[in-house]
Amino acid sequence: MYLKLDTTIPENTLEILDEKFQVLRKSEKIMAKNQSEVMLSWIDEVVSEDLSNLRGIIVCVGPGSYTGVRVGVTVVNSMALSLNIPIVGFIKEKDFSPAGLASSTFVTPVMPYYEREPLITKPKARL
Repeated sequence: MYLKLDTTIPENTLEILDEKFQVLRKSEKIMAKNQSEVMLSWIDEVVSEDLSNLRGIIVCVGPGSYTGVRVGVTVVNSMALSLNIPIVGFIKEKDFSPAGLASSTFVTPVMPYYEREPLITKPKARL
């Protein structure tokens, strides 16, 4: 089975897919401000079986909420590394390709995709 996660908007989507990438289970959860606090317990609740059955992870890498993308990508990169399974990212509004999941082991983490530079490093104007 595969885990597919989209955290680009406050209504996060988590899907469990079968070997042919058909949806077995789908869950949506609004996480506007507390993603980092509840993400892992939500995944555990939806997967509801041994994580060793996961064969790969698919994650939407953006564009979208800066914090949402960052938290989602970080969580699934960590899961893929610890479970030693492949991970593939896809850009929202485009179809994901399961071809990246052909590997049976973790190869490299996915990186977030932003349409523009984040504004977090810009100095604030002094009054």
